[in-house]
Amino acid sequence: MNEQRKQLKVLLQSKMQGLSDATVSSYECHIYNFYIRLAKEADDMIPYFSSVENVEEIITKANELLSNRNSRRNFYCALWKLTEYTSYKDEFTLLRTTITEEYKKGSMSEEKMMTMQNMEQLTAKHKEYLDQFNRWLKRDFPVSKTFIKAATDALISGLITGVYPELPPRRLQDYFELLLHEEDPFKNYFIEGRTKMRMNLFKNARSRSSIDLPVPEALRPVIEWLAAIRPKRMWLLMTARGDQFYSAQLSGYAKRILGCSCNVLRIGYVTEKYKDVPRDILDVAEKMDHSVNTAMTCYNKKLPTVPTTQETEIDESDGDK
Repeated sequence: MNEQRKQLKVLLQSKMQGLSDATVSSYECHIYNFYIRLAKEADDMIPYFSSVENVEEIITKANELLSNRNSRRNFYCALWKLTEYTSYKDEFTLLRTTITEEYKKGSMSEEKMMTMQNMEQLTAKHKEYLDQFNRWLKRDFPVSKTFIKAATDALISGLITGVYPELPPRRLQDYFELLLHEEDPFKNYFIEGRTKMRMNLFKNARSRSSIDLPVPEALRPVIEWLAAIRPKRMWLLMTARGDQFYSAQLSGYAKRILGCSCNVLRIGYVTEKYKDVPRDILDVAEKMDHSVNTAMTCYNKKLPTVPTTQETEIDESDGDK
């Protein structure tokens, strides 16, 4: 099956030129994980998805097995890119439109609402994981899978939750291919003595240059410890067996230790951060035929300082001449 996965990734890369490695890896995971759930023959994965005769069956099974609509949308997008079959594109477009409209309305599924946590809860969880790691580090515990897990828990809970003001929660994929030692322009890596992360791989990398993100000071001992126990050309976040996480694996891991998905974390963070922003901001921008970004950066000017009485009198006396 590993050979089939490699072939699938190569095939996706040839079909999806211009997309980041992180996106390709994510799509490969969606297809592979779905195929595993079907319990099909290991060597038939690519032929199965490539056959137009299986399209109807795949759509039926996907609607049954993939209860999360975001996952189902991404799965259909991956299959559309792989096969170029219109049926997958139609399913993807329908889901994307539905989900986007719900986001605009501010609605959220009951399941997601129940898992949303405030910053106090997330900070408490991160502190628990970080304190556990620091206790073992101080006592000079020997390297073990349990110790590595404590480091991983501390890192993930600190990197993607927004508990550090200087590091808002980015997509987990941004840390998926973060190198510990080397500097690779096609990957994400550390700079300036591991005090910053240089991101070259992220969702909108094609339209933006690389981004440098600060490493919170409290997380530096964790990163340095991992760097010391791992040889070069190794990733920051790895499984207990020492393998690179697959994207879906890493998402599942984060959800287990935090109690909610990365998507819910980002929703909760932005909702709290901008709770005082008017709900009609999108509607106004649409009716004025510009983006919210244009509204905020170009049209939203601070009101001028109210002039003093003396200044008002001078202005009135000058008047129109």
